[in-house]
Amino acid sequence: MSGRLLRFFWMLGVGVFLAAPLVVVAGVSVNRDQTLAFPPQGFSLAWYAAIFTDDEWRAAFFSSLILAMLAAALAVSIALPLAWFLWRRQAGWARIFQLLGVAPFILPPVITALGFLSFWATLGVYGARWTAVISH
Repeated sequence: MSGRLLRFFWMLGVGVFLAAPLVVVAGVSVNRDQTLAFPPQGFSLAWYAAIFTDDEWRAAFFSSLILAMLAAALAVSIALPLAWFLWRRQAGWARIFQLLGVAPFILPPVITALGFLSFWATLGVYGARWTAVISH
């Protein structure tokens, strides 16, 4: 098998591996029943309609949306100047910041979440919105 064909199948496999959870979540989200079943037992958009008709779902949706926007703004406002600084300066200690930048990809999310939970609980500020923004 040629290298190009092998690379194609490798990338196809990686793409399927990464897309499979999204397909399952999308399938479960249109399930008619109130159970997590895949493949779905019937088709219904009732859960999506609930976001706009039920006050609790709407509040949760907008809370998540605000959290995502604040976390993204904070991440960009920190990462962009830091990346520019590391690109302009080739200091030896800059490697530490590069390692810290990839740490979220190395550590499992559960470990990071438990670390933040323990940290915020120890400080007595667990549950505040700003702790969720920083943690994300």
